[in-house]
Amino acid sequence: RTLQPSHNINDRSNNTMLAPPTSLAVTLTAPHAISSMRSYWLENSAVRFAASGFIGNAIFFGLDLAFLPIIKGASQRQCFVKASKTIATNAESISFFVAYLVDIIVQHFLNALLVFGLDTIATRQMYLSSLTTAYTAYFGTLCGSTVLQAYLLRLGVSRSIAFWGTIALGSV
Repeated sequence: RTLQPSHNINDRSNNTMLAPPTSLAVTLTAPHAISSMRSYWLENSAVRFAASGFIGNAIFFGLDLAFLPIIKGASQRQCFVKASKTIATNAESISFFVAYLVDIIVQHFLNALLVFGLDTIATRQMYLSSLTTAYTAYFGTLCGSTVLQAYLLRLGVSRSIAFWGTIALGSV
């Protein structure tokens, strides 16, 4: 007669147990893990704010990429003859500035959705008031970041590095 190893983790008659029966196995279930992550998310506004910023910056980068060909195309149109040289020379910085202006609206919504609660923008008056506050708060970094990004580009820094470097410095 041959002895077969037991695969029952509760069978203590065999020394080849696969795993000891513990309460740890109960705490590692998917519903408990999801519940723990949800609690951590709800209790930590800094984590929600960081997630909101990360998503907003990724959208900002996408907007910047999308606006650049539009701005370069505008510099070649007849209606912009006087401004075309300036637009063409500074297209990357103009794209950055316009993308930043648009992204303030996006970031404002993401902050309400993920950090502060949609009830903070529940009415038109609340939305416009907090959006005005957001534009007021971001105005300095909008101007400073655009100047810094333009400066980095003039130094020969690649567009992507200039973008993310400016974002990193503006976040500190």
